[in-house]
Amino acid sequence: MTSRRGLLELRGGFIARQKKRQMTDPAASEEDLRANVFHQTADSPIIGVLLVNLGSPDSPTYAALFRYLREFLSDTRVVDLPRILWLPILYLFILPFRSKASALKYQKVWTEKGSPLVATAVSKAEKLQTSLQKRHPESKFQVDVAMRYGGSGPLSIHQALRRLQQGGCRRLLVIPLYPQPAEATTASIFDKLFEEMMLWRYHPDVRIVNGYVEEPVYVKAIAESVRQFWKKHGKGERLLVSYHGIPKDRLTTVGDPYECFCKKTTRLIREELGIKDGQLEMVFQSRFGPAEWLQPYFDDKLAELSKAGVRKVDAICPGFSSDCLETVDEVGREYKELFAHLTGGEGELRYIPALNDSELGMQVLEAVVDRNLRGWI
Repeated sequence: MTSRRGLLELRGGFIARQKKRQMTDPAASEEDLRANVFHQTADSPIIGVLLVNLGSPDSPTYAALFRYLREFLSDTRVVDLPRILWLPILYLFILPFRSKASALKYQKVWTEKGSPLVATAVSKAEKLQTSLQKRHPESKFQVDVAMRYGGSGPLSIHQALRRLQQGGCRRLLVIPLYPQPAEATTASIFDKLFEEMMLWRYHPDVRIVNGYVEEPVYVKAIAESVRQFWKKHGKGERLLVSYHGIPKDRLTTVGDPYECFCKKTTRLIREELGIKDGQLEMVFQSRFGPAEWLQPYFDDKLAELSKAGVRKVDAICPGFSSDCLETVDEVGREYKELFAHLTGGEGELRYIPALNDSELGMQVLEAVVDRNLRGWI
């Protein structure tokens, strides 16, 4: 349990960070640091909805990736090794090399609107704003978007909360865009959210969505996206359902139930599609470092399938609400090339896009929002 002295030190450190922000942010003021402005609009009926995703570098450059990865990999929710051991490894061996490699990968997926993840998140927020106001004209909404990492400017959680604050939102719904909650994703967002709200003298009513695996519309939408793909391109011999991996010991050491949520999602998708176990398999991707991660690994499964004579594999990533580097480049390019190599050019891996801001994707988001706004609208 944290001592009172520890809490005071934490609070003091937060004040110092906020004052540092005040020096670099013209919009900041001492009043904003000590007391928020919700009390100034106490009669406001506005409901705030904040969509939060992992984040993205500011640009596909070495410097931007260095800053982004430094923030991401310094989070103890992501890597919980003792700092005295981890930080030298991070700064001497990981950041100098991974920043360069990641910058080259981001350059392949970067668009005129920037990172696909950010562009889609902004589009979702705009569409949700319109949808909410149209479906619930008796209420007023302010929908905003933020990124957990890489958002030092307008996309930071700090700035997004400030905008909602200044807009007079007295009820706040926060939605981390992760269907399967995990310590390294949703919990990290919760940390940042409440760190920003620590000094507020008056708080809005706050609701937080901790995953939405059990949302019926979500599973139906994933299954329908697969059906639509098969209708257009034909059905593959196998469907791989891929999730971002985490170290295997997270469940046993810290009680992170992420793997359980992934297994449940896979089972529900299989049932919704009505296909046999052998035709659909769960895999994990994006492992990092020498530790054992959740298995089966995506690349190992491709090797196994290639040896079994399978030549057409479809892959979907239901843990990613929006396409990003891990889906477009890792699955859509790297694993596609790997499978072709393993099969001597005979095999084809086809990536089925994420729901993104499509009609199906917005149906899921609207259902999650409506369910969590009950009693407020």
